[in-house]
Amino acid sequence: MEPQKIRLRECLAAAAVVLVLIAALPLLGVGLFVLRFVLVALAVAALTAGVVAFAASRRFRRRFLAAIGPRYDYKGLHLSTDVALDPAHSWALVDPDGAFVGVDDLAAACLGPVERVELPATGRRVERGEALFTLSRAGRDLPVPSPVSGTVSARNEALVSDPQRVNRDPFGLGWVARLRTDNPRAQRRRLLRGLRAQEFFRHEVDRLVGTLGSDSSAITSLADGGAVVADLHRAIDFPTWQRLRRQFFAAGREEEALSATRASE
Repeated sequence: MEPQKIRLRECLAAAAVVLVLIAALPLLGVGLFVLRFVLVALAVAALTAGVVAFAASRRFRRRFLAAIGPRYDYKGLHLSTDVALDPAHSWALVDPDGAFVGVDDLAAACLGPVERVELPATGRRVERGEALFTLSRAGRDLPVPSPVSGTVSARNEALVSDPQRVNRDPFGLGWVARLRTDNPRAQRRRLLRGLRAQEFFRHEVDRLVGTLGSDSSAITSLADGGAVVADLHRAIDFPTWQRLRRQFFAAGREEEALSATRASE
C-alpha cells in the first residue's frame, strides 16, 4: 500500500477518535454529575444516620466520644484512654521498657485529698496483685495492688512533698512508680484496655453511686443526675470506707471485671 494512502487512513482514524471523544464529552459530563450526586447523597445519608445514632443511642455517644478523646469522662470522674486498667483501680502505662503505674480517679476520689504516699523501694520485685504503694488520709489507708509484675526502677519523689498530685492528675503527674517488666505486651494484655476499660470504669462508677446512694448519709455527695462531686470522700464514713476497700480496691477481681464487661456488650 502506498505511503500516502497509509497516512490518509491514519489521519482519518485519528479524526474519528477525536470526533468520538467530542461526542462522548457530554455523556461523560452527565455521568460525572450523576456520580457526584450519588456520592453527596451517600455522604448525607451516612451523616444523617450518624446524627440519629448519636442522638438516640447513649451507648453510641459514649463509644464515639471515647474513641476520639484522650480521656473518658463519666459522672464527674474520668479515665485516661492511654492506660491499661486493673480491676482493683490501679493502672499501667506500658511501653517497650516497662510501665508507669498509678491509681485511677475513682480510688482517689473515694479516699479524698491524699496526705501521704508510701512509695515502694527502688529495686523491689513485685508481683501483679501485690500491694505496691499505699495512699493515706485522715487515718485511712489504701494499699494499691500492682497491675503488673516487675522490678521498681523509679518512683515519683515529687509525691513526698505534694501527695495531692494523685488527686489533681492521677494519670499524669500523679504517677507513683515505674516498673521494669518482662514481656510488657503480654502483661498489658491481661489488663482492661480501650472500650473494655471504659465499660468497666462506667460499671464501677454506677456501682459506687448505687452503694452510696442507698445510704442517706451519702446522698449529699451526689450532684443532680447522679454525678459524683469533688467532696465525695466526706460522705464516706469509716465503716463504708472499709467496705469499699474490700469491694472495689482489692486484688483478684478479674472474674468480676470480665462479667461486668460482658454484661455491657
